[in-house]
Amino acid sequence: MAKHLGINDGFSAIEVDLDYAKQLLLRMPSCLASGRVPLYLCGCCADLGCGAVTVKVKDLGDQIKWSDIGWESDPGQGFSQNDWMKRTGPFYFDKTAYISALQVYAKR
Repeated sequence: MAKHLGINDGFSAIEVDLDYAKQLLLRMPSCLASGRVPLYLCGCCADLGCGAVTVKVKDLGDQIKWSDIGWESDPGQGFSQNDWMKRTGPFYFDKTAYISALQVYAKR
């Protein structure tokens, strides 16, 4: 997805802080006021203050939905989307497979 979104030097959020995996699993509230969850962080410092690619995560019962992929930087400023982000998603994941793929990061 990073290549599609034009992110060449970003950090995957779960590589930086394992709490992001818990947020993607909806086991922990988002660290962002918007309620969205970080996917990719600044490639230089991995600081949310520099901005992040974020996603809205929703539990649909037997599926998890990622939608509204966008860029968030300043708290309270909302998020923005470039053309690639507007055309990306929504994504639907089988809930069992989704949990299986992410829970290894949430347990570290």
